[in-house]
Amino acid sequence: MKEFFGKEGWLKDFIPGFEFRDDQLRMSEFVLDSVVDLKNCIVEAGTGIGKTLAYLIPVVQYAVANQKKVHISTETKALQKQLVEKDIPIVEGILKKSGCRDFRHSLCLGSSNYPCRRRFEALMSRGRYRAEDSGFMGILKERFDSDLVFTRFDVRVPGRVWGEICRESDACGHQRCFFSRRCPYLLARKEWADSDVLIMNHHLFFTNIASGRSYLPAGDIAVFDEAHSVGEIASSQMGFTAGYFDLLELMRIMTGSSKRRGLADLIPETQKAGQVKKLCGKIITESGKFFEGLRSRLGGESYYTRIRDADGRGTAIVGLVKDLMVILAGVDDLGDAEEHARMEFDIIRGRIFLFQEALGSFVHRTCEGWVYWIERDKNDILGDVVLKGQPVDVSVPMRESVYSSYDSCAFVSATITVEKDFSFFASNLGLDSYRSISIDSTFSFRDQVVLYIDGASALQENPQNTERITGISSEIIKMMNGNCLMLFTSYKMLGETRELLGDMIDHEIYSQDLSSASEAFDMFVNGENSVLMGTQSYWQGIDLPGDLLRSVIMVKLPFAVPNYPPCEARIEMIREAGGNPFLSYQVPEAVIKFRQGFGRLIRSRSDRGIVAVLDSRILHKSYGRVFLKSLPECRVVYTLDDLARAYSALDGVKASL
Repeated sequence: MKEFFGKEGWLKDFIPGFEFRDDQLRMSEFVLDSVVDLKNCIVEAGTGIGKTLAYLIPVVQYAVANQKKVHISTETKALQKQLVEKDIPIVEGILKKSGCRDFRHSLCLGSSNYPCRRRFEALMSRGRYRAEDSGFMGILKERFDSDLVFTRFDVRVPGRVWGEICRESDACGHQRCFFSRRCPYLLARKEWADSDVLIMNHHLFFTNIASGRSYLPAGDIAVFDEAHSVGEIASSQMGFTAGYFDLLELMRIMTGSSKRRGLADLIPETQKAGQVKKLCGKIITESGKFFEGLRSRLGGESYYTRIRDADGRGTAIVGLVKDLMVILAGVDDLGDAEEHARMEFDIIRGRIFLFQEALGSFVHRTCEGWVYWIERDKNDILGDVVLKGQPVDVSVPMRESVYSSYDSCAFVSATITVEKDFSFFASNLGLDSYRSISIDSTFSFRDQVVLYIDGASALQENPQNTERITGISSEIIKMMNGNCLMLFTSYKMLGETRELLGDMIDHEIYSQDLSSASEAFDMFVNGENSVLMGTQSYWQGIDLPGDLLRSVIMVKLPFAVPNYPPCEARIEMIREAGGNPFLSYQVPEAVIKFRQGFGRLIRSRSDRGIVAVLDSRILHKSYGRVFLKSLPECRVVYTLDDLARAYSALDGVKASL
């Protein structure tokens, strides 16, 4: 590793302005030792260390030298692309210089991110696309004719166009498809099989696990980058979501309407087609009763409620959907139906099957150790009702389906520990035996950050406290001249604060309660001296380097809502085992999220700014010290006057406050 990362190592020839970092070298040696010894490991490496190359180079070098296959999993598709476009080329160059043989890598995406030539040709032959989309169709045809793998991210086409031509696994008959030899998806699968390194995201990794590892080629080494989110994503991807409106839409497509024939009309046997339509009608009626019964259990302003016991009222709807699937599964021949109609029939039949499985699990509680609940949109009392279910504890499936399948697993993140302790993270993921290392960030937070704590804000969410928090926030926003991120734990308080704040400042406000998370974020990035307000989506994963972000204001400590079903079920599980759920689960989870929020501010050595915590519990509750001790050393102030002086005194800050 010294040959790569040392002061005179090869890395200096591939990175302009390369600086030797002893911690980067130390991390690379730790990772290499772990994979060579076939051990699982956890690495907490602060921002600025260069952790991506510190795990990529040793893992890839070892894998190539020993004919092993590596699975690299990260949090988002954007980070996948960053690995492929920025980091992997460096690894290729430096390993080649070291005498290592060339290695192959592949970007792995979910099935619907690949185009289907059959669906594209069917759409072209029907001519059922908008006139303004003709240019996009030409672009797609050129791509298909190139016989190269391409995905949704390689072509800029509207979502409505992609939805018409993307691959649907339920409609894919590649063994009899005329285009199978030139299919982008099948070509991608061949690439995956031949590659040494597969780069995916956590959602795809655990979707593959949930499907019995049938989607991706088996691997020998797994690396989870941005590993702090693995537990939550694993639980979600192993579970299900099934909505009332989804079921109605499936039945509508199958039965048709006065203006459009239904898919049932494609069935040549008139009697069987009639049975399908009759069953769909019964399902629509019975599902209305079932879901309305569930809706009545929400009550008031609540948008979720846990369903603890098997509900006999759902037996009828489960039976009807099963009966429908029995008939549909027996339909092998659609007569002289056109190609596009055959594909749509297969797609809808597959979706009905998935809904049947989710519905049966929800009604009969077929999965032991799962939590089940219903949910509706926060802003729509009479909207869709959605059934949800997922495992309470992912440690068992992680042991059975992940650790048993890999020689070594490495978990890497900037925020994994609580007071430098890895046990919370390891316990959550069922890591019984592992090596660990914690490496602090190379940034000088004392010279780059001022931490402001408001010790007087009340715990309760009431008008007086909201007014106080809004007033303090407005002063900080004015002090920083905007470019501030406000983080909330509830939509209610976000909305109330936004309404008050709009009358106090002259800066544009982009808020997650008025726009989608991605829309609000994009408007903030493209705006000037504005304010971004949000909840869950913004505590982690967003990157606002340099002057794009001058202050992070955390309105509340990010404790999960204790009665939200997955959290409630976890609390009960720990309590039943004789543990203390608040200290062993709720506090550690909140601390890691708190550290993530803090980490939004400083992304480089030149960044300067303020982190404000407007929750007095961090000072007045005994557990508050755990939050404070988990932060890097920085200057702490308790008044706005001291804040202004401390910020202006930061090295590199040029401001007149």
